[in-house]
Amino acid sequence: MFGQSVTVHCGILSSSPILNVFWERNTSTEFITITTGLSGIVGSTTEDPALTILVTSYSDSGTYTCLAENSDGVGQSESVTLLVTGGVPHISVYSTSVYSDYGQGVTLHVTIDSALKYFDVYWEKSVHGLVSVIQSGAVGTEGGDVDIPSLTIAYPTLSDVGVYTVIAINALGFGKSADIKLRIRGGKVINNIAAYNLIYFDKRNDTLTKVEFEENQTAARL
Repeated sequence: MFGQSVTVHCGILSSSPILNVFWERNTSTEFITITTGLSGIVGSTTEDPALTILVTSYSDSGTYTCLAENSDGVGQSESVTLLVTGGVPHISVYSTSVYSDYGQGVTLHVTIDSALKYFDVYWEKSVHGLVSVIQSGAVGTEGGDVDIPSLTIAYPTLSDVGVYTVIAINALGFGKSADIKLRIRGGKVINNIAAYNLIYFDKRNDTLTKVEFEENQTAARL
């Protein structure tokens, strides 16, 4: 796994003292000799011939061969192939379409798989192409963080309708979930426009005209 330690073991039998141990790594693009003392490497010595890579990366993938030298010459082991896997976080969603009743708590469930520990999680909400970020601890929400990546909306209203995605970040980059569409059933649209007055100049008779709008009333010309 990417970022983890791995050991490639090597056992040596020799009738005479071992003078030197080293490894070779062969890939489709390069051939490298690995000796003791290289940064990030442990072993590859006469006392400890096994090769340990402390923090693996994709560049460590390849075919490894252990070589040992004595007074008679150099012998080598069979080759071992190392494949380093892992990458950005992978996020699975339980459902891409979620319905909730108005005012009834709803949770957008997700799971995150990552070979490397992810250090940040946040949600995004999109409404008609306008994207807003929901940070952990936002009022009226629970979760949506590294410890609990699923997002709970405690009291959903019509303003919570939208398309949600979650992003998780590790050392390699970020992974993004599929879209989750949240729909709210019920609720009441309330027109709460306060009464106001509008005054404009009427060119027809050079007078000021006052138009007053009241809630639930038609305009009246005074």
